[in-house]
Amino acid sequence: MTFDSIRRKYTNLHVGQYVMLKRKKSNFRVDARTFSNGRASFNCGVAMRDGTDVIILDMCWGRMGTTYPKLEIRNRATFSNKTEIVQSGTGNQFVFKFPSGAIVTAKQMKNFLNLAIFVPDTFRGDTDGLCGRFDGNQDNDLKMPNGNVVRFFQNPSQKPYQFIESWKVRRRYRV
Repeated sequence: MTFDSIRRKYTNLHVGQYVMLKRKKSNFRVDARTFSNGRASFNCGVAMRDGTDVIILDMCWGRMGTTYPKLEIRNRATFSNKTEIVQSGTGNQFVFKFPSGAIVTAKQMKNFLNLAIFVPDTFRGDTDGLCGRFDGNQDNDLKMPNGNVVRFFQNPSQKPYQFIESWKVRRRYRV
């Protein structure tokens, strides 16, 4: 599902690290990492950046079913006091509230992370990535970095694979 289309959905069954959301006017970004159990793919990690704040929540290490979320804050010396991190009492849910107004939630669901991204209206018309454009136009939600739009919602026979792979993060560009 994208920011602009609640009823229109596509599924990412690919494995790797993908840009879920990046803002064009700032360096705010959310990447998700996925793994496969042989039948499907799942989120096992999330990397987030807002300004100089970089946070990684990782369950991608170890054998599936035996890992737990590891929280890493990069560059603690420059970490902003304006980013809020809340962990549930049971330790399986995290809420990240950023100075930009964006909120990311990550909940451990046995072997994977369930991720949700919420953005304020100030992000409207200023986003790219697998979550779409957030500009009120559902028809351009599957826009690739090169500007081409995959017309999956208009023509389901045109699969969203090219769109998904276009947002795959190459190793040297990771958050």
